[in-house]
Amino acid sequence: MSRVFPYPLLIVSLIVMWLLLTGFSLGQFIVGTVVALVAAQGMAALHPAKSRIRRWSLLPKLVAIVLYDIVRSNIAVA
Repeated sequence: MSRVFPYPLLIVSLIVMWLLLTGFSLGQFIVGTVVALVAAQGMAALHPAKSRIRRWSLLPKLVAIVLYDIVRSNIAVA
């Protein structure tokens, strides 16, 4: 099962995003499913390393830094 669906969360999220961007119909669902399956097989071929969060306490700091960078960039563009 894992060879056919190596990243099930990726497949589901790609199908949902495809349908949100193109509209809900049977044809778009089939095309989105095919695209998601091909993308998941491509990711499996790359063999990405499994990520683990070792220090959960640093996660709020990372989120704060990212939000600060977003606000600073928006101010610079404006």
